[in-house]
Amino acid sequence: MKNNTRNLCIAIINGFFFAILIIFHYQDNMIFGNLRLNPFSLIPFLVAFSMFNKEWVSTVAAMVVGFFIDSGSAQFSAFHTFLFMILALFVSFSVRYLFNNNIKSAIVLSFGSAFLYFLVRWLFFYAFEITSKDSLFYLMYYALPSVLITTLFIFPFYFLERKLDKMKNG
Repeated sequence: MKNNTRNLCIAIINGFFFAILIIFHYQDNMIFGNLRLNPFSLIPFLVAFSMFNKEWVSTVAAMVVGFFIDSGSAQFSAFHTFLFMILALFVSFSVRYLFNNNIKSAIVLSFGSAFLYFLVRWLFFYAFEITSKDSLFYLMYYALPSVLITTLFIFPFYFLERKLDKMKNG
């Protein structure tokens, strides 16, 4: 019974962090807004969460988070749901079969996930709707710096999830 209560508390803590990050995503960004950057802190948290949970848990969590992001978005309705699901599944399988579960792997997976997110977002929403000059401007001055800033968020999230995993597994 003690273990189930501990797992429930950890699930509530993770749900709280996901909810807070979703709310922060839709707030005006005072720090990075003037620099035309848009760090998406949900991606590194999803990566850290997926590194310490089973594939099905991380996939379901990614689908729920993606659904909430899509419900407040004016873009394609299932974009975040599908992309987050793929990213979470890829990270979980990568940590299980390819990478060690350490901070170096977390940085690589977070950078790759953020890069893939901004690249797919560019392909779906910007590549064919704007001129090639504006498209290159978006990639070089918005997407790439946003990927780098987004990747920095992996540090606190990785250590938080590692601590929660140690609490969960005793």
